[in-house]
Amino acid sequence: MKKRYLSLAGLVFILGGCASVGQPDQASLAKMPVVDFGGTVPTDGNYILHFPAGVGIETPVTFQGNLFEQAAHETVTVKPTQDIYVHKQWMSYDTEHWVDANAALDLKVEVVLPGYAHPEPGYVLLEMNKKP
Repeated sequence: MKKRYLSLAGLVFILGGCASVGQPDQASLAKMPVVDFGGTVPTDGNYILHFPAGVGIETPVTFQGNLFEQAAHETVTVKPTQDIYVHKQWMSYDTEHWVDANAALDLKVEVVLPGYAHPEPGYVLLEMNKKP
């Protein structure tokens, strides 16, 4: 099986929806509510999403389909080492200095399934690193 990769731009689009172009206006951002991950977000879509340092981010992982005797469902939890704030494709560690997430992060997503080309256990890998 081929390895499948997802770019950070693709992940940000999937998670955050269509994003605006151009550096965010600091005065506008300062007026937006900050919502902790898992909290209720405003319906108008104008908010800053906060991933607090040390607080778990749960992500369900499911394998299912009629090819399997039974589905498998697990929830994995990771904890950020520092606060992360996100508004559309922009991110910040302090709500004052905003950068395009593509410029701030290296993201690697890899899914390898067992098969003829990989006759051993498969794996799912998501690796996120701060760029220097």
